[in-house]
Amino acid sequence: MPGEDGFDLVRDMKANPHLAPVPVIVVTSSAWGERHRLAARDLGAARLPMCPVEPQHPVDAIASCIRKGEGNGDDPGC
Repeated sequence: MPGEDGFDLVRDMKANPHLAPVPVIVVTSSAWGERHRLAARDLGAARLPMCPVEPQHPVDAIASCIRKGEGNGDDPGC
C-alpha cells in the first residue's frame, strides 16, 4: 500500500457506509506499542493482536467476530 498504512485502510473502511459494519482485524508484521493498538481501536478496528502473533490467534479473532457479529477491540489478549 504505497503511501498508506493500515490506519488509513481502517479509517477509509469505517468512513464508507457499506463497509463500516464489517469488523476489521488488524494484523501487522511490525511490533506495535500500546499507543498504536489504541489508535487502531479508536479508528474502529475490532481486534488488534499484538506481535508476535501466534498462528491460531487470527483464526480465534475471526471466529469471535463472527460469533458476536461485531467487535470492539476490548477482548482480552487483543
